[in-house]
Amino acid sequence: PRLRELDLRYNHPRDSGVRALSAAKLDTLTLLVDHGGENRTKPGPRKYGCQLTLDPNTANRFLSLSEGNRRVTHTWREEPYPDHPERFERWHQVVCRESVCERCYWEAEFSVSEGGEWFI
Repeated sequence: PRLRELDLRYNHPRDSGVRALSAAKLDTLTLLVDHGGENRTKPGPRKYGCQLTLDPNTANRFLSLSEGNRRVTHTWREEPYPDHPERFERWHQVVCRESVCERCYWEAEFSVSEGGEWFI
């Protein structure tokens, strides 16, 4: 049997390894290395890092999205979001666009004013 696919998504060979494998004269080899990219070379849980974006169709109108839908801020004025069946109307919440499965890691940075609450 011949090797047809080489899955290195969980063992990223870094740039030099990708170049060497890509330069090989293998007509039928598929090289898979994109799962997490360079994050896979980081130690500890950061190797499972993922970039999440917030879904504006679900954001409550008292939440303002910014920085490419990667930051959310509570506001006291309603945002002019269009009506959408998936929008949270009662609770001040938003969901991310990406589904999170397998091993994932993300960091959240937040601040809460006195008397405020956040749930992650």
